[in-house]
Amino acid sequence: TDSCTNTQTFHARERAFNKRFDSAFDLGDKLRGLAGQDGIPKARDLIHMARSSLSNMLGGIGYWHGKYIVNRGDSPQEGADERGPVSLFSGVPSRAKFPRGFLWDEGFHQLLVAKFDAPVSQDIILHWLVGAMDRATGWIPREQIVGEEARSRVPGEFVAQTKSHTNPPAMVLQVQNFARAAMERGDVQDDKFLSLALPAVRRWQQYLQASQCGGGEDCAANATLRGDAPLYRWRSRNGYHLLASGLDDYPRPHCKHHWKELHLDLYCWAALMNATLGDIAGTGTDAHRAAWERQLVNVHWDEGRQQFSDVT
Repeated sequence: TDSCTNTQTFHARERAFNKRFDSAFDLGDKLRGLAGQDGIPKARDLIHMARSSLSNMLGGIGYWHGKYIVNRGDSPQEGADERGPVSLFSGVPSRAKFPRGFLWDEGFHQLLVAKFDAPVSQDIILHWLVGAMDRATGWIPREQIVGEEARSRVPGEFVAQTKSHTNPPAMVLQVQNFARAAMERGDVQDDKFLSLALPAVRRWQQYLQASQCGGGEDCAANATLRGDAPLYRWRSRNGYHLLASGLDDYPRPHCKHHWKELHLDLYCWAALMNATLGDIAGTGTDAHRAAWERQLVNVHWDEGRQQFSDVT
């Protein structure tokens, strides 16, 4: 019967998924050593949870096409314009509450998707880095609210994106992984992917320095005010919130002249991006890395508290 055929097909697909999952992640031996310690569930229960988590994330991958809205300046009062149309192939943080692409979330999603299905991951990354990027500036909207249907699920005040607001370049983590794999395997598909992705990452790096520079109101014109590497400050400060940083409610200090702030997490993301591009292009040097590390210590090390911190 049709019902029987559907059931058999379902179980066959489920077995195929589980087999592919076990091959990609190889969790069995890793989890068996943990099971039973401090109330940790049995390995089979942990694996079942992991399979369900990945399945739900893959189930959130979708395709959008349409226009998006961009503020003309840094405030809604300056008006907004429609851009596009553009297309996006991407996962989402939550199908129920956030059914659209978020830039830094998607970078972390790809660390898992790529292990399970590398071609799908490369397709998604290129939709963001090439398709969603403003090629003139290197800006990528931190939320992809593309088309009327996606727009209908977002409160009006959050629909328009702002060109000076970005998100952590988490996508670079998986670009880095693909680059390492290409060097090891010499895979033509990886080389093709990198030939498209790396120029976009370079433009993204230039955008970060031009738009998120720190150290003063005229920082864009004075890129290295304190030492050998750039300084960085997230834009989008709204009282104690910094939506662009991804850590919306992280308890950062806040000063009256917030343009004087320097943010540690953004500096570290920029350093990662710089190191990744340097390693792939073969231009990274120990002296260059040392300059970034020296800047990190000189600017962000708090001797009194013995920790790295934001600066106000």
